[in-house]
Amino acid sequence: TSLDENIVDFVIPNNEEVLYGVQQQSSYVGKRYSLRTGEITTLFTIPFREAVISWGGSSDATHYAYPKATKQLEGFVYKISGASLERLPITGYGLSAIGAGDTVLFSHMITTRTTQDYISQYHIAGSGVSNVPISIIPEKCTTTTLAKFICAAPTNLQTNSMLPDSWYQGKTITADYLWEVTPSLGSVKSILNLTAESGRELDVVNITTNTFSTKLYFQDRHSKFLWLYELTTAE
Repeated sequence: TSLDENIVDFVIPNNEEVLYGVQQQSSYVGKRYSLRTGEITTLFTIPFREAVISWGGSSDATHYAYPKATKQLEGFVYKISGASLERLPITGYGLSAIGAGDTVLFSHMITTRTTQDYISQYHIAGSGVSNVPISIIPEKCTTTTLAKFICAAPTNLQTNSMLPDSWYQGKTITADYLWEVTPSLGSVKSILNLTAESGRELDVVNITTNTFSTKLYFQDRHSKFLWLYELTTAE
């Protein structure tokens, strides 16, 4: 099937559909393509075109959107339910995010008189904002069916004052661990030291789980090798 649209992002969350984003002149439109019928449906419209979407597990799930991140501009997050957009009480310079259900994990830069720190926090609907004890680039995270986030991150991101731009540009290279973040419990635990396990430093991208969250797939940003980690073995 050929789609004559300016598609800038897509996911295949299940065996029924493809969810994708289309940039228009002054907006971003989320759409659904049915793998069974070929029908195309508009899901939502965002009033700015440089948007990043954290897609839910199906077309009728909750999605999240934020402006493309840079430390030079203040970002914010929309919660998308059906065709409705709700702006959440989340802001920050260089802000990026990943959402699952009613929970958003996000990171941004904070500036004081003497320091610039890159910090991570999470927001649960009705519960406000809480800090995560390590700094994480949300684009290096995925969600699981157990309401957890699996993230790849080193232990020393907080004091990098050039994030997230320097990582996007390839100037910051990470040697990642795997972490499990469970906002409902307020917990973060280290799952694996990837350098020790693989014998090389891995800067993880394109991280995702299988349907049942028993396997974790990711690529090393530099070698492009695809890696598999058995989550059930870890648990």
